[in-house]
Amino acid sequence: MFESIFNFLDKIITDFSWRRLLTFVAFFMLLGAIVFIAESYTNYFSLNKLEKETFLLKEIAMLKPKIENDSTLKIIYVSLTKELDHLVNNESSTPSINPMFLRFFAGAFPWILLTIAFVPGFKRGTTTSSTLVGGIIFIIIFGGAGLLLPSSWGSTIHYIIYPLGHFLIVAFIALIFQAKNKKAT
Repeated sequence: MFESIFNFLDKIITDFSWRRLLTFVAFFMLLGAIVFIAESYTNYFSLNKLEKETFLLKEIAMLKPKIENDSTLKIIYVSLTKELDHLVNNESSTPSINPMFLRFFAGAFPWILLTIAFVPGFKRGTTTSSTLVGGIIFIIIFGGAGLLLPSSWGSTIHYIIYPLGHFLIVAFIALIFQAKNKKAT
């Protein structure tokens, strides 16, 4: 089982292709999304952290009578409680991403993926720069439109409905125009 995985990773380096690289990146993005969604619904990692903190607090509370009599243990106890308090109450240690950046990125994400998917074709055609510029324009337009959405609409609209919705609408419109052009010719 692992041999096929290692062969795939080896081919990414030795026999490079954009398709393999995009498959690799898409797999890890999907894996990260699954872990993020599972954590947001179950709070598995957060609850494990809370369970460990509770266990440490119980242990420290059981040691408290012994600590009161020994000055060396009291110094260690104060140090440990400060460290535990810092771990429990310090929310700034977890990195936070600006919501404006997230909204821009969510709106631009489908177009970023589409632009990256067309990177291998850039070298073959003569429209390299126009395709790349078109992708960048769509990234800026739809990322900027994501910034303009009211923050009261909630994260489901900002991060799921808007990116998928506008991408599917534009793709549908493009398919309609493509079908009309084929009928005209």
